[in-house]
Order: sequence, then C-alpha cells, then structure tokens
Amino acid sequence: MNNRAPSVLSCVAAALWLLLIPSANAVIKIEFPVTRMYTESKTVRSASVVSVDAGRGLIEAKPCDTFKGGPAPARLRLVIVAPTGVIQRVAVDQPVVIFARETEGQGAAIVHMADTWLLAQGVPDAAPPTLRVVQGYDAARAFPGRTASLVRLLAALKADATPLADKIDPACLAGSAREVALLGVKPTFIETADVNGDARADLLVGTADGARLFLATEQGYTDATGPWGLQGARAAHAAVGDANGDGLPDVLLGTALLLRQGDKFARAEPAPDLPPESDWLTAAVADATGDQRADIVVLLKTGELIVLQNPGAAGKPWPRASRRLWEGGAAAAAARFSTDWGETSKLHVMVARGGGITRYAAIATTEPGSLFPDLTGAGWPPALAVDSQAPGAVKCVALDCDGNGKLDWVLLAPGGGVTLLNRGFGAFCADYTIHARLRPQGQKTLPFVVAPGTFLAGGRLQRGEVPRQNLLVLTEDGHLYEVPNTPPPAP
Repeated sequence: MNNRAPSVLSCVAAALWLLLIPSANAVIKIEFPVTRMYTESKTVRSASVVSVDAGRGLIEAKPCDTFKGGPAPARLRLVIVAPTGVIQRVAVDQPVVIFARETEGQGAAIVHMADTWLLAQGVPDAAPPTLRVVQGYDAARAFPGRTASLVRLLAALKADATPLADKIDPACLAGSAREVALLGVKPTFIETADVNGDARADLLVGTADGARLFLATEQGYTDATGPWGLQGARAAHAAVGDANGDGLPDVLLGTALLLRQGDKFARAEPAPDLPPESDWLTAAVADATGDQRADIVVLLKTGELIVLQNPGAAGKPWPRASRRLWEGGAAAAAARFSTDWGETSKLHVMVARGGGITRYAAIATTEPGSLFPDLTGAGWPPALAVDSQAPGAVKCVALDCDGNGKLDWVLLAPGGGVTLLNRGFGAFCADYTIHARLRPQGQKTLPFVVAPGTFLAGGRLQRGEVPRQNLLVLTEDGHLYEVPNTPPPAP
C-alpha cells in the first residue's frame, strides 16, 4: 500500500468484493478476501463498544486486540454519518473490527460493526482518534458472519492459520449417474456408514417391513440384516455415530439405540426417552454439549430441539433437555446435522424452511439462527422456493463435494437445488448448478425423480490426491444410483 490517504470513493474502487458465479467448470473466487484485506492494512484491531449516543451518532470504543500494527490508543471514536440505521443496532460491549490503511484516524478504513461491513474515513488531528463512518460496504461475500466471529477469524490469521477458503472449485457431482443396485425395497430413509470397517459405504435402509442393512462389496451389496441383529427393527428415522466411545459405529433406529457388539448390533438399555417418530424432522448421534461424548439429538418438525446427554457409562439414563429453535411460521422441508458447519467443531443443524436456509447451533446459545445471507453473503434466489414443494419432496444431504475435508450441504428439489460449499469458519459459497450437473449430457431431466420416496446419502470417497465423496440416490422403487464425484481434469 502507498502512503497517500485515498478518498472513500477511491477506496471503494480499489477494494471491490466480487464473487464470480461459476459456469460448468469455473472456480468460485473471492477477489478481495479478508486475508488480502489483512495483508494490505497497516493496522488491524478489534475494540469493544463503551458508550453509544444514538442522537449524535457517536460511539466510544476501547481497543481490545491488536492483530497487526502499533500500540493501541486508550479510546477510539466512531461518528456514524451513514447508513443511519446502523447505530440503532450498536450496543455496549459489542465488538468492532477496524482495518486501517495507516493508524486509526488517518486515511481510509474498513469497519465491521453490528455484523455489518462499513467504510470510514479518518478525521485528521482528532482526539481520541476518530473515524467517520460514511457508507455501507458490499463485502458480505468475503466474510458473511458476525463481528464476533470475524474477531476470532483474525486471531487465527495472526497465528498464521488459514481457516477460511477464498477459492473453491464447485465442479462436483458432475459425473453421469449410474444404477449400481436394485435393492428390492420401498425406502423410508437411507443412511450410510462403514459398518464393518472395510472402507466401503454400507447402507442402512428403512422400509415399512423394518430396517435393512446392505454391506457394500466389490460386486455390489449383500443383505446382512439378519446376521447383524437388525431383523424386525422398525424405524422411520436413523442416525449413525459412536455412542459409547469404542471407535465403532452405533445406530439410532427410531427410538432405539443399537450398539455394535462384535459383528452385530444389540439394543442398549435403558431405551432413549424420545417423542414419537412422526414428530421428527431429523436426528443425529453427535456431541451437542461439548463434553466430547456423542449425544442423541432430535429436531422436531415444530422447531423443538431435543438433546439426550450421553451419561458416559452403560446402563445409566440419558438426561433430556430441550429448547425451541424457531416458533411458528412455515414448515421445515428438510434438515441435517453436522459438526463441520460452524466456525468451530460444535454441532449445527441446517434447515430448509420458509423459502430459504437457516443454520442453528445445537448447543444452547443466545444467538439467533444464521440465515442464508449470513452464511453466503448472497440473497436466496426467489426461483428456488423450498416451501412450495410437495411435502417430503425437498431433499438434503451432507457430503464432501470438493475434497477439502469439510462436509458441504446439498439441497435438491424437483425444480432446482443449491450446494453450500464449505469455506470453513462457518462461511459458504453457493452454487446453483446442481440440477444441471446431475443431468446426463444433452438431457433436460434428471435420471431419477426427486419425490417424497427418493432419498439421498453420501457415498464412498473417490480415492486420489483430493478425495471427493460420491452421491447415492435411492428411488421409491428401490433403484440405487451412484453419482461419481471425480475431480475435474487439470487445466
């Protein structure tokens, strides 16, 4: 950076934040990301709001962490000229982040405050150092999260960690879907897991006659329901995780927890205290409390989240707690849990509801859910209306599409879909080409029907330098399709 203090307009021209909408083989790239902003700033600092005078548009803040630059002043002042509504969202103890070309009060600066990107200009010779906030800044796609999260991201950058990807190749699931099996079932759900430890994705499939276990082999799939102790086990939902901490996959089949014992599953006692499955939206066996033990987590259609906390010992009851993620409004169409979707490894659930997507933390928090713009920095496309589809016709799945080691979130509806590509630190890029990618070349329709009886699951990993996970699609007549996810050829 040079030493001249540019005007605010020249700062805007020099720092446009662009997200390229990908074509079939393009890369999504943030042209002016937080990492570059950090590099090109002389001073990067966080502060905490001490006082707010909304009538005069004045904010006093006390510097907290210096990520880059010299010693911090005792106090900072921000004068809000525009946008006028920002100061109404500022409160005492809220964080502020400042990227300054020089030191505070000298030249142009970019400010993140009240979860909003802003442009500011230093006030010469002011005491304490003062910034005039003059307009909003279209930088949400670079980092769409909250100011508190940006503070933690900058701490990681200072420590030479790079937790946020600024370039993602969305060329995933572009292979031709092929039928790999006819399972001879009418499914009610499908889950995949490496049940027997042979590095293949085995299938746990729900049917009206009970759950079925299909072990993957080199020749296809073998029905192992009986030998593995699942004969007659009925459920409308399933989840897989390590409930007893022995390193082996256990299964939640509806309201029954089945623990792996040798080469079969056995029912755990006491039985989990769960509501009827007809009320469920989705479930998981994962750590929801932060104690490093897998809990039983169920999200109901009403928005109530139920957590049965793992007692850490066999034979003990699982304490039950619940809280409401949302109240009333549109019905949820689909949801999925993962520990990959926040800025840390805490469990979150992604919910398609009301014409958009919202992410909620499973662990109790005062923060509201994060809407689609909070995750991507982009608006939800009105043409993709998930709340106007037939009940059960919207499907979602968590899988590693791009081989970066983080689970992405794929939503598929009869009329379109979206892939949320995981950048890390709770941020995503949105790719709307999933329907086009799944269609055979030259065809206008998918090789399968997206309907209430169609179910998605993550398949095996494509081996190679960048492993990508295949997509499995099980149709209502029992046909199993695999969509390969081979990396694109090198340019």
